Amino acid sequence: MRLIIPIAALLLGACTSLRARAYAGVQQTTLQGEAALNNSAGSLNLGTSASDIEDEVGLDGEEYSPYVRAELGIPLGSLTISGFDYTATGSGTLGAGHPYGDIPGGSQITSFLEFTNIKAAVHFDLLNFGVLRLSPGVGVDFINFDVQVTELNTANFERVDNEVFVPMLFAQAEVDLGVVAATVDVGYMQASLDDATGRYFDLEGLIRFNPVPFVEVFAGYRLIDLDARGTADERRYEADLRLHGWTLGGGVIF
Repeated sequence: MRLIIPIAALLLGACTSLRARAYAGVQQTTLQGEAALNNSAGSLNLGTSASDIEDEVGLDGEEYSPYVRAELGIPLGSLTISGFDYTATGSGTLGAGHPYGDIPGGSQITSFLEFTNIKAAVHFDLLNFGVLRLSPGVGVDFINFDVQVTELNTANFERVDNEVFVPMLFAQAEVDLGVVAATVDVGYMQASLDDATGRYFDLEGLIRFNPVPFVEVFAGYRLIDLDARGTADERRYEADLRLHGWTLGGGVIF
C-alpha cells in the first residue's frame, strides 16, 4: 500500500502532463545547389561536371507544397514528426563542360524533381523552466529525391531515384509565453550510409499563436542542407542541395 500511493501519484502526474499538437499548412520552398551523375562508362569527374540546379537544370522557381507536423509532450520530453513533399519542373541548358550522365554538356533539357522528407525525433528535457525549455534528442530524417533530366532533341533521359534514412542528433529549444510561443528544432549528422555518404543539416523553426482555446496558427521556416554522394542504379551521383522556405498554417492542441 505504501508503494501504490507514490506510484499512482507519479502516473497521475505523467498523464496530466501529456500534451499534443497537430498542424497542417503550406510550405513555400526554393531549391538551390548542384547535382552530378556519372555516365554509363563511369568516366566523368563528378566534382567538375556538376550542373547548377537553378541556372542549368532549370529548377529555379518557388513551389508550394503541403506541410504537416505533430507533437506529443511526455513527462521526460517530447516526440515530434513533420514532413512535406516538394515537386518542381523546369527547363534549361546544361553548361558546355557539364554533362549529366550520358546527356552531353550544352544540351537543352527538361527536368523534374520530387523531394520528400519525413522527420521524426524524440527530445529529452535537459532544462525546463516552463517559459524556457532546452531538449537534446535523437531521430531520423527520411529523404527521397527523384530527379529526372531529359534531353529535348533525343528524348534521352537520366534519372536518380534514391531513398536515404539518416540518423541524426537533434536539439530543440522552446520559449512559451502563453498566447505566443516559439520552437526551434536543429538536426545534424555527418555519416557514411549504405546508399549515400555526406553531411546533413536540418533546421525547423515555428512561431505559434494561440488566439482561442485548443486552436493555434503558426508561421515558420524550414531549411534542409545536404551534401551527399552515393550510388543509384549502379551510377555514382553527387548532390549538394539546399531546400528552404516559409510555412504557414494552423492546427489544434489538446
